[in-house]
Amino acid sequence: MMYSNLDLSPRRPGHANVYANFAQSIDGVIGVVDQNLRIGSDRDRMVMEELRAHADAIIHGPNTARHSGYGTRLATPEVVKMREGLGKLDPFIYVVVTRYPNEELQKNLESAEPHVIPLLASPAGSRRKSSLPRQAVIPAEAGIQNELSWIPGQARDDGEGKGGVSTSRQFEADGESNLAYNNLDDLLAQLHARGAQRILLECGPRLLKEFINAALLTDLFITIAPSISAGSPLNLRLDGVNSWQKLDLVAAQTVENEIYCHYRLRTEDS
Repeated sequence: MMYSNLDLSPRRPGHANVYANFAQSIDGVIGVVDQNLRIGSDRDRMVMEELRAHADAIIHGPNTARHSGYGTRLATPEVVKMREGLGKLDPFIYVVVTRYPNEELQKNLESAEPHVIPLLASPAGSRRKSSLPRQAVIPAEAGIQNELSWIPGQARDDGEGKGGVSTSRQFEADGESNLAYNNLDDLLAQLHARGAQRILLECGPRLLKEFINAALLTDLFITIAPSISAGSPLNLRLDGVNSWQKLDLVAAQTVENEIYCHYRLRTEDS
């Protein structure tokens, strides 16, 4: 295991530890257009599974969810075995965060495997649609990290009048399979109330940036791969982050031709 002595225990009483993981090429790309290309190696994928094993909850955006089989590919035999070794016998919570809740997404989440408890989370006041608005649909070849998110207080474009599908009814937060949240802090609080002490973010740069800039991320794991992914403007980079200076390097190690870095967000009392 890459992180044999990893401690992801909550650092603040009453709050979950929120950590993220992604691979990055040397030219700064974290998501590629060509699905035949991968930034990280097979070892990086093993590290991803190791970090999943520590999680009580995993957050995806809608496109990451689609490319990961809506939770059906998360609890691999390797992940389940590692979780058992960590004493984690309960299913982990699988959360898809979207500002476009729709019946198709809800139906796909119902196919999650026994080791996963699926939840659909959307901003309070979101309107459920029969399918995704047209401008919200991103082709599969655009890569798994291209997500859509919404920050409360900003105007929301729900696609009406621009070729989208008309609203059918308001998103209903039933407290079981659907959650409505006022902001990301509220979302984390609701997950913490469900027993999630360690929450893993596997999402696109936009949603990840929101968590970092809101100082809600506690740990960040980055695999730096020697690949060069430049070429398409659709390749995704993590731009616009204003809190990089608050990240302290905890550990870094080189394995073969990749560098594995663990950063921790500096808090006011650290």
